[in-house]
Amino acid sequence: MWTFLKANSREEMISFLLLVVLTASVCGQLQVNVSQPVYQAEENSNITMEWTFTPIMPPVDYILYISLSESEYEPLTTVYYLLSGADHSKARDERFRGRVQLDKDELIKGTIRLHLSSLTTNDSGTYWCVVLNKDGGSMNKSSLNVTAVTPRPEEPEPTKSL
Repeated sequence: MWTFLKANSREEMISFLLLVVLTASVCGQLQVNVSQPVYQAEENSNITMEWTFTPIMPPVDYILYISLSESEYEPLTTVYYLLSGADHSKARDERFRGRVQLDKDELIKGTIRLHLSSLTTNDSGTYWCVVLNKDGGSMNKSSLNVTAVTPRPEEPEPTKSL
């Protein structure tokens, strides 16, 4: 039923996302909103990023695509892909496999909750959430900044006096 554009370059993906936004602005029906524009976390921790969308519809009626843009010079990385209500984990970039979860029960309420575990500094960047249906689509973004954990200096062991 659905097919998804596989972009070969960053420019193709940006063109596709712009098409989604322009279509959504013409149709005015589907809207993705960001709950928090910027997230901060330390490496090795977990985080939950959240977006909402309206109108609320069954997951089989739309495509959900979440990607990471690490810099303007790198291609987009697939973080999560839901097609007709089914999680397509094989489309997920290898470095996110086993570390990403989505609350599917929340989707029926119009809430997209993406859980990322065991964060690394490489997870920093802009996360694009795109929702498409037969009438168009919408997208919004959140940024994640993962900072390195600085090791504590070791305290010297107390010396024993005789």
